[in-house]
Parts: sequence; structure tokens; C-alpha cells
Amino acid sequence: RQSGANGTPASDDDALSDAPLASNLEPPKPLVLRDCDGCDFVANMLCYYPWQYGSVQYYHRLMQCLLPHYGVVRKARQANGTRCFIGDKGVLLPFLNVLLGDEMPYRLIHKGEPCVKKLKVHAILDENLKNTKHNKRFVVYPRLPVTQQLQELQEDVDRYIMRGAASEGWIVLLSRRGEMRNFDAEGERMLVK
Repeated sequence: RQSGANGTPASDDDALSDAPLASNLEPPKPLVLRDCDGCDFVANMLCYYPWQYGSVQYYHRLMQCLLPHYGVVRKARQANGTRCFIGDKGVLLPFLNVLLGDEMPYRLIHKGEPCVKKLKVHAILDENLKNTKHNKRFVVYPRLPVTQQLQELQEDVDRYIMRGAASEGWIVLLSRRGEMRNFDAEGERMLVK
């Protein structure tokens, strides 16, 4: 653990902000949303999980939205031409902006663009999710398979974000205190051991 000012123990924020970054990591590119022109393959990346929009719902955007929907990215990578990804600018599009890399032509399109209604969708996680009752989505999303998607996501992070930078293999553990969905004390101790 690093020391803070005057030799005092560093806060968690200090430890994170002072961590060295690999020299070949690039800052993320700004999110640029496009129109629908020139789409040869359209991927619907809309997530219908109920808890995804609030700033405190980051976990759900990753686990219930990004991971299950990452199989749609695989289908888009296998297609030809310009791939267009329809999504929400506050949910999956910021992730895709850095994870899609630079090996395929693509466009990120916000779901609110008028042209979206006219597009023919070629890949979608599950057409039935939009019409699934709100409370049933809490049950459906956590049960979607994510093993292969997680592996593909990790490969894309290595390829397009790390770009060969050495990795310590660190794991970030997010732990909630109080309320529900906590690790019990012994479980958390074993995870960080």
C-alpha cells in the first residue's frame, strides 16, 4: 500500500490515482455517435435489464448488459462491410467505443436517432427481451450465458485497450457494504487473500 502525504496511510482513492499506467495505454477516444448511413450489418445492442441507467448501476451495465450482449459483437465481427451498433449512449455504447478496436469499420448509433426504425437488424441477443415483463427481466438476464462472451471481452481488452502492455493480472473487487448482495466477511477475505 502506498503512503499518502506526510507518511499517512493512503486512502483508496490515492492508491488508485497514483498507480502507474503502462506507457503504451492510450487515453480513450471520445464517444462519437453517428447516423445510419452506410450500414451493411446492424447489431442491436439495446439492453432491457431494468436497472442500468442510474450512475450507481455500473455493475448491472457490465454483468446484465455488456456481457450477455457481447455475443452480438462476435456476430458483427464475422460480417463484412460497415457494422452499425444500435445502443444507448449511457449504457453500452461507451464500452463499445473502446472495445471494438480499429480492425473493422463500425458506427455507434444512439437508439433515439429517427433513422434507427428503418434499419434491418441482423444480430440481436434475443428478440423477446423487449416484450418480456419488466419484473421477469430480473430473472431472465442473470441466467443468460456469459462464459464465451467473457472470454471474448477479455481478449478484446487485451487487444484493443492493453495493446500488448504488461499486466500484473490484477483483479478489481467491488464490494457493497450494508443492504443486500454483500460478500460475507469470510468470503470477502478469501477473495482478497
